[in-house]
Amino acid sequence: FQVVLVEALGVGKQTRLLDVGCGPGRGSVHLASYLDRGGYTGVDYHETFIEIARKALDEAGLAPKQPEVAVVTDFDLSAIERTFDAALVFSVLNHCLQAEREAFFANIVEVLAPGGRVFITHAYWFRPGVLRKFPRLRLVRQLSQDSAALSGLDITRWGFKEGEIFPIIELARAS
Repeated sequence: FQVVLVEALGVGKQTRLLDVGCGPGRGSVHLASYLDRGGYTGVDYHETFIEIARKALDEAGLAPKQPEVAVVTDFDLSAIERTFDAALVFSVLNHCLQAEREAFFANIVEVLAPGGRVFITHAYWFRPGVLRKFPRLRLVRQLSQDSAALSGLDITRWGFKEGEIFPIIELARAS
């Protein structure tokens, strides 16, 4: 599903994608398969999940694609020495406290390439005013299930309830 979603959001195969909260790699295998070589990096705070994700990527024969996964805590992305065209934050920040979300907003911009975008699902908690504290990020759009960009995306086919992953917000690194 995540591949279908990022495609619908305009993420192409050549994109360098950061998967924030990749967990044990269920989506990692599919995203790394979709993206060009070196295009996938997944991060999670749970060390055991990262070990499982590494194993899943290896067992899927994806070593030639050079996917990377790493442990990060408190959304501290400073150890990542590259930038990304896009970041997917699928059902992560909806489980966080406001202070944790603010740490994410403060840190994500450091790994975004110029023009980089961030897609956050399950963003029912989001209020645009929060970005006043983070002037290096701007809200591009807030998508509902009825948004033209997502027409034809039947989330129920993938086991989600109607409207469950919405709204999806798209942020961009401000120039």
